[in-house]
Amino acid sequence: MPKDAERYLDLISLHLQEHRAALFVGSGFSRNAAKISPGVKDLPLWDDLKRCFIGKLNLDHEGSTEMEYESPLALAEQVEIAYGRPELDRILSDAICDDDYRPGQAHLKLLQLPWSDIFTTNYDRLLERASYELTEQRFSVVLNKNDLLGSAGSTRIIKLHGSFPSQRPFIITSEDYRTYPQKFAPFVNTVQQSLLENTLCMIGFSGDDPNFNSWVGWMRDNLGENNMPRMYLLLHRAPSEARREWLRRKNVIAVDLSEMFPDKQPALIYESALDYLIKQWRASNEIGLKWAFKLPEQRHPQSTTIEQALPTLKTNHKNCPNLLTLPGERLPYLRKVVQSFSLILSDHCNQEKPNPTYEIDYLYEYDWLRTKALLPLFTPDIKNYKEILARHSNECNEAIISIRLSMLRTFREYGAWDEWDTAHNVISTDQNVLTSQQLHQLKWEECLFSFYRYEFQKLKQQLNDWIVSNDMPLWVLRKASILAEYGECVSARELLQNAILNIRRRLSHQSKPDLYDLSLESAMMSLQGFIAQALSSRFVSDNDSSKVDPSDERHLTLHKKYRVSWEEQNAYYVSQLEAKWEPFCNHHSESTFDFGAIRSNTQWNEDKERMLAFSFLRFREETGMPFFIRSVHSNKKAACGAAERIAQYMPLWAIHLIVRCDEPKSVDKAITRGVLSSWSQSEADSVCRFYLDAIHRTESELSVEDRFYRNSFARLAADVLPELLSELCTKCSVTMLNELLNLLEQIYGSPKKLCYQQAGSLAERLIRSFPDSDQEQLILRLAHFPLIEAEDSRASHYFPDPLEYVPSTSEQCENISDITQEIETLLDSCPSKEAGRTIIDHLLLCYCHGLLTKQQKMKLGNLLWSEGKLCLPHGWSQTLCLDFPSPEGVDERKILSDILTEKLCGRSDGELHIPNDKIDLQETIKFVLADRDAFSPEQISRILIVMKSRMSSLSKHTSSGYDFGGISNSSMTLLYNSAKMLWLLTARKSSWNPTVEDKAAMEAIMNICEHTGVNHHGLKSMWSRILCRPFSAKDNLGKCLRSTDMECIFQGYAMIALAVQYAKPPLLDTTELREGIAIMAQHIVWGVPKGLAYALQTARAVAEHQAELLKDVSEMILLGLEQLLPQTVITEDDTISSASEKGYIRREAAALASTLMKIHFIETQSEILDAWQTVMQDPNEFSEIRNASRT
Repeated sequence: MPKDAERYLDLISLHLQEHRAALFVGSGFSRNAAKISPGVKDLPLWDDLKRCFIGKLNLDHEGSTEMEYESPLALAEQVEIAYGRPELDRILSDAICDDDYRPGQAHLKLLQLPWSDIFTTNYDRLLERASYELTEQRFSVVLNKNDLLGSAGSTRIIKLHGSFPSQRPFIITSEDYRTYPQKFAPFVNTVQQSLLENTLCMIGFSGDDPNFNSWVGWMRDNLGENNMPRMYLLLHRAPSEARREWLRRKNVIAVDLSEMFPDKQPALIYESALDYLIKQWRASNEIGLKWAFKLPEQRHPQSTTIEQALPTLKTNHKNCPNLLTLPGERLPYLRKVVQSFSLILSDHCNQEKPNPTYEIDYLYEYDWLRTKALLPLFTPDIKNYKEILARHSNECNEAIISIRLSMLRTFREYGAWDEWDTAHNVISTDQNVLTSQQLHQLKWEECLFSFYRYEFQKLKQQLNDWIVSNDMPLWVLRKASILAEYGECVSARELLQNAILNIRRRLSHQSKPDLYDLSLESAMMSLQGFIAQALSSRFVSDNDSSKVDPSDERHLTLHKKYRVSWEEQNAYYVSQLEAKWEPFCNHHSESTFDFGAIRSNTQWNEDKERMLAFSFLRFREETGMPFFIRSVHSNKKAACGAAERIAQYMPLWAIHLIVRCDEPKSVDKAITRGVLSSWSQSEADSVCRFYLDAIHRTESELSVEDRFYRNSFARLAADVLPELLSELCTKCSVTMLNELLNLLEQIYGSPKKLCYQQAGSLAERLIRSFPDSDQEQLILRLAHFPLIEAEDSRASHYFPDPLEYVPSTSEQCENISDITQEIETLLDSCPSKEAGRTIIDHLLLCYCHGLLTKQQKMKLGNLLWSEGKLCLPHGWSQTLCLDFPSPEGVDERKILSDILTEKLCGRSDGELHIPNDKIDLQETIKFVLADRDAFSPEQISRILIVMKSRMSSLSKHTSSGYDFGGISNSSMTLLYNSAKMLWLLTARKSSWNPTVEDKAAMEAIMNICEHTGVNHHGLKSMWSRILCRPFSAKDNLGKCLRSTDMECIFQGYAMIALAVQYAKPPLLDTTELREGIAIMAQHIVWGVPKGLAYALQTARAVAEHQAELLKDVSEMILLGLEQLLPQTVITEDDTISSASEKGYIRREAAALASTLMKIHFIETQSEILDAWQTVMQDPNEFSEIRNASRT
């Protein structure tokens, strides 16, 4: 039979496993401390302190003998009376030299156990110092009643009687003990509460210990003799029978540890007992969590039949720990196990005539294992599932229903709606066979299906029809999750409250908590906390307190103890998915030591990042945790990271995830060009139709007030889906584009328009996706769009006039009769420029797109011209007056030159005004190109002097050594644009003769450009000639166009394009122009991506304006275009960056090819140009490529 000590230690161990054991440490346990040197005395016990007090009182021999019978507490009080409290404290400090000791092994082992609380009457700091060495556990030291606040959630070390060096008073006198329950009531109450909730284990107390006697007495006084809980006193030797009986009457069980560990020193006895408890504690933690995943017995899975592998699968099922979800760190190995059994399944299905006998049993067990691994079904498995189910189509049992339910989930995740419907119909016909759990699983899946399809009303009805009782906590959790995400937070909270109370009642009757129940409680508490946070946000009026405290630290600690904490499991995924992600690539090439040698390596490994994302999403679905409830996010960054990882394989799941997170900015990170590249136009139309219908369904779910809140899933869909449609329209047919245009018009005219704030993005991409043949009809359609009131600044910000996105044209639209009367009405409604800002903007856009009659143009001109100035709304270029009708006698060019001169010269404070400076420079360049003699020599001289000062200020920002807020980069762009403006200003002017002051300013500006590295070839070439500076045009042009600086390359090619477009007077001499075109052709044929798009744009400009200059380089250009055909094809493997670069180059190459065909660049048929023509006519190409001819 086991010894009493062993039986009691086992009971203590059980309470430790339940996290219901508290510890009380007495002074005797400090004797286990390690001395810092051999000469250090043992720590004093009560008898040692008595002798110190007697010695201090200086009694004679007779008096000392009498005092031996006094208690140490009475002696301490006499010392205090005779010498004062400070002296008494000094005696204690000298007797207990805390710094002479360090925690022993017993201290460290004692703190490794999961005590709910640790109380001690010791003054020394041995326990605290021991806690510092145990970094895997969290402790908090409580020295006074104030420390009790906020100390939950960790193991508290509560110093009941003071602590060295200065936490006083030290409880030592009789008076201290008499008044302690009143003066230190919070400590007494804390110990009392712990006694009621836990089993108390005492260690380090002797039979006559005043602390022990006092505290046991106080507890009996407060709780009553009959209510005293059982306590355990650990001793290193057996107490007397009388003492044992005395302890028993006080409900204290003396545990003689020497029964189990005889013939040992006291310190070793305690250490051995603690080792025993630690071993049992660790063993309890490892039960279930060290489940050995078994692989098929044969070394090669393909040689194993499903009949041979089935027992191993069943063993895995049987031995699996009963948890809601398995810990994330165990899943990578489990995936390998799943893969092994998947190979066996595939090998079986690939047989010519597979034996169907064990198929269903094997598939059921395999599916259970895969679900536990938190893995969806992939294409090979889906094929095998379908084949096996087809062979058993006439059968129906629990296993087959389970497999079919798994298939339902898979079809939903893939967005295979028709297959889902078919599978659902099969299950629905056999509902009488479903178990209770399967019926709830079917209800859950039906709700999720409607959720994924954005069928809001259907989902609401399904949730109402789904009745879940409190004794089914898993389904309560999952229903509450959908309710909360749908927008019914109060209903979800009430459902959870009752279920949590029910599961806690169940747990309270278990000697050791069931891990499944505990893991469910953890998930439910996490969801309840999320809902409580959402309901208490400032946007929500319903802020009733929950019946169950979601932050109950005791329960959370228990979850962590048994490793079922939802928060900890979630953190495993979040930390990885929030990290930067590099798409998986199984083929790698790298240079080697040998010149020109490249090593290629292909690895057939799994995409771990993708698997992690799938497991995370399955984990969140299994545990019923949303990502967004009422403006409150939960792990949004990790969720969007998961969406990016799975989008290539399950795009509709990824999109749904982004909608749930209300993160429209993540759409282009998940649904990338690489993902869309594999879609045909018909596939894009189909997906677009699905989301178009989804947006239409949001209309009835929303109200005008919803623009301020995001309290429902329909509101999130309204926020995100327009951004998604804006990307999809780049692959859609014209028919679908027109349907999207109908949607856009409805949104613009809806009073709920601010619920669709990404509609502006949809408008921009949609309008640019229409082909050239539809442009005039599109302009007329957009002109009829509802106008947004200018007073509603928020609406006008999100819903700009869609005509802004249509490229302006100088041509008059032919069929304007339908719009003429409407424009006339608008003109009549604007009696002055102050009235109807939005209307004026719209009329100007109509003017730019050729929708106004001649009379209407005059009428609009009269409205905007005032006192010799064109008063345009903000954002409009003053150069509009060059084409705009003006009153008789008004010299609009003189007015414009004066305005621009004042803008350029009006700011000489040396400060940066980046947005305004950029606009001013662009307007000046546009004006100079429109009118070569736009500015007078005096204005040019003034501009030169001011620009010298402004460019000097800009140069300081480029040489500061840091680029705070991108100022340095912006300054370089402004410097280049300033140089470009000055080049055109001086090069285009007829017979300009710079003055001495002009040349001095030009010298200074040239020096600034050299100092900052601004290499604008046009400016340097022209001004070097004027200033008689040495300059090699050929060398500098090559340096400019072959630069590593993208701004320099861009400005160089833009210079050549301007030079061929504005040939009179020549901006560059013929030699420079031909040299630049030769470099451009080399760039195209070499195909170097950096600046290649600029080279293609320049080639197109040359072809349009001076095609004869391309004759000498025609073969190089055609060869370059031929090479770019396959090189610029976007594939699924492209990143966002590489797809953007490829697409940009492909668009410009297509535009160049289109121009070359129009001008009949090659007299004979060109296969290369024909191939590009085929590309632009391919309906599966991106709209930017199809419409490249208008670029």
